[in-house]
Amino acid sequence: MAVGLSTVVAVAVVGGVISVWPSHQAATTTPIVAASSPPSTVPASSSPSTARTDSTLPRSAALTPTQMVVPMSLDDGKHFHLFLGDTASPAARRQLTKGKDSEFNVVVSPDRRSVIFIRTFRDPRKDKQRAMEVMASDGSHPRKLFAATPDACSGKAVRPAWDPVDQTLLAMPCVARNGDSTLRLIHTDGKQVRTLDIGNPPGVAWKVGDPTFSPDGKRLAFWAGPNADGGALYISDLSKADGPKRLTSANSPGRDSYPTWAPDGKSLIFDRRIADRSGSGNLDIYRVSTGGSRAAVPLITGPGDDQTPSWSPSGDQVAYKTDAPSSAWPGSPVLRVWIADSRGGHPHPLWVNGTTGLQGTSSWTSR
Repeated sequence: MAVGLSTVVAVAVVGGVISVWPSHQAATTTPIVAASSPPSTVPASSSPSTARTDSTLPRSAALTPTQMVVPMSLDDGKHFHLFLGDTASPAARRQLTKGKDSEFNVVVSPDRRSVIFIRTFRDPRKDKQRAMEVMASDGSHPRKLFAATPDACSGKAVRPAWDPVDQTLLAMPCVARNGDSTLRLIHTDGKQVRTLDIGNPPGVAWKVGDPTFSPDGKRLAFWAGPNADGGALYISDLSKADGPKRLTSANSPGRDSYPTWAPDGKSLIFDRRIADRSGSGNLDIYRVSTGGSRAAVPLITGPGDDQTPSWSPSGDQVAYKTDAPSSAWPGSPVLRVWIADSRGGHPHPLWVNGTTGLQGTSSWTSR
């Protein structure tokens, strides 16, 4: 999967727009911890409510289980901003970011109080055109995530995964200024822990992306291979020093990307490019056992591109991006966020009326 605006999942929106912060200037101010932020806790279990947290991050009241954060453009893709959607109230829309920049590739923290996202600057005078930022989940107190970006990650800001047990730890696909791609464990304060083996043969440069932690934080899944838009899926046991185990095989154009661990820890869902008459193929969503005992099976298929899935906190639903046509949105189909049950049934758009905004990859739960 290409990393960028094209990977953002879509969501349509309805109702009034509420701006939470007035301009990008707020993103560069000294971080403020929301008054409702609880102190950091000692790890006790894999439950987000008892996981270790970074109390220096901007935090607010936790998102409800039915809320998700969605990048959306209301000007035909010129700018993407983050919106709050709610599956329990499809007419609800709240704008979390605004301004001349774009925000996308969002990740909600395991305790649902903070949000990491990528900002693309529209101002050519900026030294860096992309930056990784963090804000409270209500959109307040945005700032840069790292005071100083690690050199190995300074070439391009890419969406990380958030450890559900130790929420001070991220898994980051890093791109250096020379284009080298690595997968690293990095604390939320920017301190590096270690570089992970991504399965590439000695001396062969590979790309890597879309890491996702198991619910217990002990394993990490990701795609890796020679191409920039996906590869084979791998799983690393973070308690061991040996290399990762390959879960799927990548066949052109059948490359896999965007794995997302199911809340029960038993499977991954991901998108796969399927060969068709177009030559480049179309994307469908598949499911595969994390034990590797069975072949991947289709979960959500169709003539359009179905991609970048995100689980609901309870694991009974999936949000994903698709350009499938819908009677709820007449006219030419564009990428929007849809919802289906855990078996791929009963698919429907998140928003069913109102503004027909182009939407990006949503975050319902942490990766």
